[in-house]
Amino acid sequence: MNDESLKSLFSTIKILPSAFWIFLAVDALGYSSIHAFYPNMPKFFQEKFDFSNTESGTTSSLPYLIASLSVPIFGSLIYKIGE
Repeated sequence: MNDESLKSLFSTIKILPSAFWIFLAVDALGYSSIHAFYPNMPKFFQEKFDFSNTESGTTSSLPYLIASLSVPIFGSLIYKIGE
């Protein structure tokens, strides 16, 4: 990238609304706090709730399953409503 394209990029970033930056911060903090828990989640379920290895693995995969099903649905709804 040359200096002119960097200046253009930074000038574009500066005009983003504050709501975008708040959303970005909340999203990053939420993702990092929950995602750090995922590797320990099966062991936690086994110790805290007496889940079997299979049950804890299935329960740990639920957030990914819900996200993979809901993101396309809500994305298309938001797209249609936004038009």
